[in-house]
Amino acid sequence: MVERVRLRRINRPRPSDWKVEPGKFWVYVIRSETTGRLYVGQTNDLGGRLRQHNEPDTNRSLYTKRSVGPWIVAHAEELSSRQEAMARERFLKSGQGREWLKEKLGAEDNDKHIPR
Repeated sequence: MVERVRLRRINRPRPSDWKVEPGKFWVYVIRSETTGRLYVGQTNDLGGRLRQHNEPDTNRSLYTKRSVGPWIVAHAEELSSRQEAMARERFLKSGQGREWLKEKLGAEDNDKHIPR
């Protein structure tokens, strides 16, 4: 019988590291201060997630690791459920959502930099 060993990632965030408030979910747009690129995501801990995007040792987001930071919050919306947050994130990554972000943030030609 083969014994399975569960490997733990070195940089895996622990639940105790997150400051989660029940019923609070965020859809956020962060912008690279150096390149102007945008990233859209959702989380239940906005501050913790922003730290992950800016921390060089974590491997939680390849898109923001490949693009030069630092990353700052350009837009954030608080929602009451994960389902609502995921639906809003999906919209912001759509063609209409990218247009809405362009108008809202005054972003010029940054719509092509939002990962789909």
